[in-house]
Amino acid sequence: MFFKQTFLLGLLLIITPLITLSQWEMASGLDGARIPSMVSIDSVLFAISKNRGVYSKSDTGNWELSYGNSTYYKLAKAGGCVFIYSSDFTSVCKRSFDYGATWESVSSLYDINQIWSIDTVIFFLLPSGFKRSFDFGTSYDSIQFPMQNPYITVLSDDSLLYSHIWDGYENHKIFYSDDFGDTWDSINSDGLFSQSYLIVKQLKYLNGTFWAQLMSLSAPYSSRHIFTYNNDLSKWFEVTNNLPMGTSHNDLFGYNGNILCSINTYPVFEFNDEDSSWVQFADASKNVNHFLLHEEELYCATDQGACSLDTNGNWTTFYTGLQHRDISSIATHNGNIYVTANNELFYSEDVGSSFIRNENAYGFQIITTDTVFYMISPHEYRMSWDEGDTWNLYSDSIGNRKLTHLSISPDYYYLGTSGGLFRSPSDSIAWEKVENGPFSSNFYVKNVEAIDTTVFAAELFYAQRLYFSNDNGNSFSDYDEYCIFRKIDQSYYLFKDSIYYSDDLAQTWKFIPFIINYNGHCIDKKGDTLIIGGDVNGSAMIEMTYDHGEHWVDLIDDLPILQYVLFSVIIKPLKIMDGRLFVGNPRHGLWYRDDIITSTFEKPISNTADKFFIKVYPNPLSASSTIEYTLQHPSTVFISIYNQLGKQVDAINENQSSGKQQVIWNTQGLPSGIYYFTLQAGEQMASGKIVVVK
Repeated sequence: MFFKQTFLLGLLLIITPLITLSQWEMASGLDGARIPSMVSIDSVLFAISKNRGVYSKSDTGNWELSYGNSTYYKLAKAGGCVFIYSSDFTSVCKRSFDYGATWESVSSLYDINQIWSIDTVIFFLLPSGFKRSFDFGTSYDSIQFPMQNPYITVLSDDSLLYSHIWDGYENHKIFYSDDFGDTWDSINSDGLFSQSYLIVKQLKYLNGTFWAQLMSLSAPYSSRHIFTYNNDLSKWFEVTNNLPMGTSHNDLFGYNGNILCSINTYPVFEFNDEDSSWVQFADASKNVNHFLLHEEELYCATDQGACSLDTNGNWTTFYTGLQHRDISSIATHNGNIYVTANNELFYSEDVGSSFIRNENAYGFQIITTDTVFYMISPHEYRMSWDEGDTWNLYSDSIGNRKLTHLSISPDYYYLGTSGGLFRSPSDSIAWEKVENGPFSSNFYVKNVEAIDTTVFAAELFYAQRLYFSNDNGNSFSDYDEYCIFRKIDQSYYLFKDSIYYSDDLAQTWKFIPFIINYNGHCIDKKGDTLIIGGDVNGSAMIEMTYDHGEHWVDLIDDLPILQYVLFSVIIKPLKIMDGRLFVGNPRHGLWYRDDIITSTFEKPISNTADKFFIKVYPNPLSASSTIEYTLQHPSTVFISIYNQLGKQVDAINENQSSGKQQVIWNTQGLPSGIYYFTLQAGEQMASGKIVVVK
């Protein structure tokens, strides 16, 4: 702590001019939450918004928050009881018997990984094994399996209980039970397991036969497999004709005598019995996580909210009350803001205060120019010449590869995909795969940025390298280890141990110091004001500098961020427009503040002649240290101390006379580590590092 006469401690930002926090406001009109699952009890629907809470809706009402909590993100039901849990081994399961009006803890059931039910009997996967309960979790007993092997999966399709038992190699056994696990019958698995390290993700009895969805554990990004059992031949056969490979199958479901399959970021497919192939049933504008039949109507839990799907594959969306969208890109054009969220496009004509959904667009990245809008979805590339009113599709020859990032240059368009890098001449859309250098194999190109003839591309999963071309992608060379890079106008920015930028097409790089260990993911610049977003040790981060990195201002305060269990919280994207800073708050919509980008901030700060040097002793220190400096004029002195996470741990604000001054900083209550300080007195500024060793 500081000691000198009547020092005042407070949370002060040591920059000029000072800004006030608590300025974040939420943009309206971005309804729709990421819904992993839904259940229904009588006439009430329940949907859980991941890391937000449980919502309920009657047939005549809107969605209302039934239980707000960032811990729970899974739903299950048994009879008239609904359960919420997290499957991350950290929280207590809760249940409700009154349609979500009240919730109580199932106190004896900690660390639940999965819940299934058949009628009123409920099954729990716990670290101690598989349990079942006939009284909604108040008491339970253990399930006795027909054989004991290291790996056991238990599944249910609302009528039968299944188990898949294997030894981790070649010995797979499938069983089913129609008496809640008391006795088990074997299911012939001939033809089902073609390789080791396959587990059963789903096993259902649909239209008079068994269906199985298998998942490979040995390669997380390899193909998933769907099989059906031929009763006449007593053998399983794979049925994946026309289904895209190399992605996750989310749900198998029987509806009106048909079999539906939802696939991550792909359309919903329907099984054609005549030729044992799959045909598209609905478009890909909704990423279906889970199907639900409620009062003879098909409902879907999607990344765009809770929806219904009619017999012709048409969508009806129920947004009201689920305002927590996942923002993926932000662009501007003619004073309007364009935002992609959950593969849909929204636009604002009032500088982001409210948004309207574009009914004709679909995708997660938008680029706007004076004449053309560009947009990509997970599997499609589109262009619009009328500011997004109509879109033309240009995806031929890309195939079923997942698109990741788009960049445009005067002569070429570049697409990063899950199967390599593609480019097309800008005057005639004809995509070709870049087969030169490192991209000859099916590398996962996460990021690509182009300026003039210069192209950077980052491969994500295999080599994790950054590659460089100065001839429009005709040849690439290894540039650096993988790092995140971004393009702003005619400059490149690299995020590594610090921040580097180049305004001469990567011929030379300039250094911008950053005082904390960070992960940068997005960046924008206006005048001398540079703002980056990302995370620090898993916590969301927004930092601003207006003096090329000599001082940084933390802008994350009071932005409502929910920390996710087992996952980092990353700010992306962000954009500056018309005096406002827009950020995509992870899974919590679009937020903005308009007290950051002002004409004051665009003026250069005082030059080095206005600085002064200070003396800190001892340094390193254990208990206390003296900070000594000389003031040229009577001034108000601001000093702040920050830890390595960029969080302020101490501060001073005091009017002092000219001449030599001293303050004593006491480290009581602070752990060992590296701390940073900033000091400002009028036009005089200084900063430095203090090492605490206890």
